[in-house]
Amino acid sequence: MLISSEDIAKGLWRSFFIWSISTGYWFARYSIEKVKELADSKEREIRLENDFIRSQVNPHFLLNTLTFIYYKLVPTNPDIAKTVAMLSEMMQYSVRNNAENAKVSLADDLAQINRYLEIQQTLNGHQLYLTFKAVFAADEKSIFLPPLIFLNFVENVFKYGQLKDQDHPAFISIDYDGRILHFHSENFVSPSNQVRSNFIGIANTKARLDKHFDQNYLLQTGLHNGVYEVDLKISL
Repeated sequence: MLISSEDIAKGLWRSFFIWSISTGYWFARYSIEKVKELADSKEREIRLENDFIRSQVNPHFLLNTLTFIYYKLVPTNPDIAKTVAMLSEMMQYSVRNNAENAKVSLADDLAQINRYLEIQQTLNGHQLYLTFKAVFAADEKSIFLPPLIFLNFVENVFKYGQLKDQDHPAFISIDYDGRILHFHSENFVSPSNQVRSNFIGIANTKARLDKHFDQNYLLQTGLHNGVYEVDLKISL
């Protein structure tokens, strides 16, 4: 049986997406100062510094590779090429806003979340049942916060959730009433889809919340009747 170039491109893209997310994109999200805050020993600090050094190489290498793949796919598979472009834009955003005290507009962060959702839907043949809602009492361009502060929670919906069950759709919402910025997510977790988590992502997000908002936030997570919920309220 002959394998078409399109099938090869799809296979390469899926493999590359998983690899790139698990390497450069993860490390690109954090600066060396943020990583040092989590180090509880000199040995661990050195190891994390080495991870950060690698992160300075990985993003640029991956961005160049993504650009190459994008132009190769445009003539034969524009849909996959568009997905590659969105991933590249997310990585550029992450690297560009990696400074210690970087702040971005909520509008820019929402654009990254929408890109991430579209990438996931494309990879899963648009067969995921999920609702994303954003409601604001003020212009989201006037609200500033640390970059990608919600993304770990969004990623976890896809990592641990059962999103192909029409009877149990996932739900993500972000709203602002002029005083409280509120993030909420809930997703059904089937017994066969439960993955053991090391909670590193949530710990990192909590460390960032502590640093930037001190006691001015409330984060609650829990599993109730097979539904995992995250509720985060930030006083601005």
